[in-house]
Formats: sequence, structure tokens, C-alpha cells
Amino acid sequence: MIKNHNEAGFTLFEMALALMIFSMVGLLITGIMFSVQRSWANIHKHSAKLDGFLKIERLADSTFKNAIPFTWTNDNLKEVQVFQGEPEAVTFAYLHRINNISAGAIRFVKLFVEDKKLIASYRNTPILFWKNDPQSDQAKREVLAENVEKISFDYADREADEITWSQDWDEENKTQIPLAVMMTITLENGTSERWLRRTAGSSYDTSLGKREYSVK
Repeated sequence: MIKNHNEAGFTLFEMALALMIFSMVGLLITGIMFSVQRSWANIHKHSAKLDGFLKIERLADSTFKNAIPFTWTNDNLKEVQVFQGEPEAVTFAYLHRINNISAGAIRFVKLFVEDKKLIASYRNTPILFWKNDPQSDQAKREVLAENVEKISFDYADREADEITWSQDWDEENKTQIPLAVMMTITLENGTSERWLRRTAGSSYDTSLGKREYSVK
């Protein structure tokens, strides 16, 4: 008696062909899932990076653009600008919206890198760099970015109607703050971003605080 194809079952060739098709489909699905996972990881990585840059952008707008001259009496009874500009850190006073009357409208901040993190340390009272106390219990710390390899600051001044830049701002010999501050951040992956902001009132013709110019 001759059996039809259905009764005889699948042949060896048909089984091999089916396994090959299933394998190809499985590999295709695995590849798609891996690609989606990698894309999601890249999106998450870039989103985290973008979020960090947005935080820095907001900080530059709220602090550098509102930086003001503010003096305090040091240990030698000399009036000194609270502004301290270093190559890898900066400390200054800036105008801040009034959240409550007791806090006032002036806030003090220090920006620096610690353990590969960009840190902003805030206080409602002056950060006196000559006392080396920015990490007091009164300071609120905020991590603005991680995986930071290096940070550098440049400070603008005007001499004989020309803008000059330096990486140090000698607070002992300055009666004013810089006209502008430029902050450069280099991440561990080698990419760099730069933020440049004028300080409060530092337009071409005016600035807060007395500023003397050389006469041609």
C-alpha cells in the first residue's frame, strides 16, 4: 500500500530546511533586539550628557550673567573682592531671586571639579577663599556633570579699549570683577564644551563697580 505525503511525515530535507529558516529568523530577531538595545543605550548616554550640559547652561545664565562685585574685610582688615578666579576653580557673588526674605538676594558659589564631577557649592553667606572654607556645613552642593576630565576658566578684562584674557584673577589687586567669564569643560571621552558669559552690567560702556581704563 502506498502512503500519501501527509501520512509519511516530513522528510529529512524538509526538517533541515525548517531548522535553517527558524535559525535565520532567530538570528534576525536577535540582531534586531541587540541593535535596539544598543540604540537605546546610546540614546540614554546622549540624553544624560545633554541633561548635564543643560544644567551647566542654566548655571552659566543664572550665575555668571548675574555676577556682581562684593567686598569683605579679610584678616588684615582690608576690603577684598570675594571674587576669586583660578585656572580650575572660581568663587564669586551673584544676584539671585528672593525665595525668602531671610536668605536675601545675593548668593555665593564656587565651581570646581572633584572626583571627576563638576560641583557647584552654594551659600547664602560669603565664601571667603582666604579662610579655605567653601565646604562648610552651610554650603549646598550640586553635581552638574560627571566623567569630567578637566575644567578651566578664563577671565576677561579691558586694557586700553582692548579685551584681554587671563587664567587668574588677582583679587588682591583688582577693584572689580571680570567683564566676562569663559568656562571650558573637557570630558573623559575627549570632547570639550565651552560657555562664555558677560558678568552683570559689563556691556561695552558700563559695568558694575568702578573700572579704570588706560588713556591713549
